[in-house]
Amino acid sequence: MIDRFPGWRRPVAPRQAVRAAAVETLAQLVLITGAVLLVIGLQSAPGVVERTFAVLAFAAGVSATILLAVGAYMSGSDTARRIAEGVGLYVGTVLLLRTVGAGERGMWAVFGSLAVLGVIALLVLAVRGSSTRDRTVAVVFGLAVLAAAAAAVGTLVAPGLVLPAPVVRTVDLVAWSGVGAAAVLLLAAGVGGGGPLMRRIALGFVTLAIAHAIRFVARDGGTSGAAVSALVLAAVAMFLVAAVPFLLATARTVSRQGAELERLQRMLDAPEPAGQAGTAVATVLRELAVVHSGGLLAVDVDVDGEPRVAAPPAVLADVLTHLLADCATNTPGGRVRIRALSRGRHVRIEVADDGPGLTPDSMAVLLRRGQEGGTPDGPGAGLARSADIVGRHQGTFTVRYGDHGCTAVLDLPASDCAAPVPTVVV
Repeated sequence: MIDRFPGWRRPVAPRQAVRAAAVETLAQLVLITGAVLLVIGLQSAPGVVERTFAVLAFAAGVSATILLAVGAYMSGSDTARRIAEGVGLYVGTVLLLRTVGAGERGMWAVFGSLAVLGVIALLVLAVRGSSTRDRTVAVVFGLAVLAAAAAAVGTLVAPGLVLPAPVVRTVDLVAWSGVGAAAVLLLAAGVGGGGPLMRRIALGFVTLAIAHAIRFVARDGGTSGAAVSALVLAAVAMFLVAAVPFLLATARTVSRQGAELERLQRMLDAPEPAGQAGTAVATVLRELAVVHSGGLLAVDVDVDGEPRVAAPPAVLADVLTHLLADCATNTPGGRVRIRALSRGRHVRIEVADDGPGLTPDSMAVLLRRGQEGGTPDGPGAGLARSADIVGRHQGTFTVRYGDHGCTAVLDLPASDCAAPVPTVVV
């Protein structure tokens, strides 16, 4: 049985996240309203309106993709990278075809729908986070890309090749229904702690799914075509609303980390005051919280009393840095709670995030590699490294995990502990 701190609960859908999602939904409705009013004002030339909106949407989509890609690169977040890839795949296929007027001709329509299946896979991967079951979704993504490539080649080789209309419509309906479902999952994950990037991108894709549902039902061009164009433009505008703050927050975090890291290093190198043995846990935790808090993480620290561990400051900082780096990678925009207190002959530190969690299989592999001295890469790698470091300093490293959230529990010998705590990695 693993002890829990009194009152400690896994964070679930905080009220502020729900309120933020409501405000973002209202913002999306405002964008839709603005686009619709623009369509009404330009009704005298519907064909020109649709073409103009398509060009604007494509330009905005390219901008959003670039901003998301840069932010994902700077943050090192797998979730942000998958979101950027999903937006980029949509912009580079469906929006591009729509802009050049080829989205409804020949096999190009099928090509766009098949590419959308790849978008679905990327959104699902963004929701699921780290999981050994990701390979199934990755296979779906690969097959969708291959099928889309085959459709594109078929169109280039045989321009006159056209599939029966019912087949094209069925593929389109399945693809965009899947986008709607994946977007709802992404929105739920964002409200549940995934952060504003997830929520805003999800709202954009929900709007796109609605737009294509209207196109599928109406099929009459004219008014419905203008309405679809307005919805698409509003959806891509929401992608920009998501991308700009994400990149700015990431840039602010990266720019200030240099100075904060230098300050942390000075603190770690400074000798302890005379008469005080061991490392002051509160000082290290609060300095690390300042370094890692920002656009990618919100770090809360709660220290009960003035616990001190026998391990050097650099060791404690190294362990927690690995864990916080994992949190930033797997839960961009998420919240991490760190709590520490004395428990007799040792000090307990809990690091809990509200991310996607880990599966038993992936956890076993990561911790086994850590015990063998390996340095695995990828999601959860910090857990293995932390387990190895804690074990070498006579501590206990335990992990509580599930489908949502992961909590690392460190028990390190207190500074006045005469005998080491047994080393056990679970």
